Amino acid sequence: MPVEIRELNIKGFVNTSSFGNDKKYKQVNSPLLNSQFVRQLKKEIIKECEQKIFDKLERNKLR
Repeated sequence: MPVEIRELNIKGFVNTSSFGNDKKYKQVNSPLLNSQFVRQLKKEIIKECEQKIFDKLERNKLR
């Protein structure tokens, strides 16, 4: 029986649950997850999150 991949997070864990509530994750080793593109994407996401946090802290300081 093939497993339906319902979601793939950035760390390479796949949610294989058939129902939304019980999340069963399986690690997937895929060359795609270690590709230059994905590594760059992770860096950009992290940088964007850090910037949003910094901006929020700065706004709170001004209050």
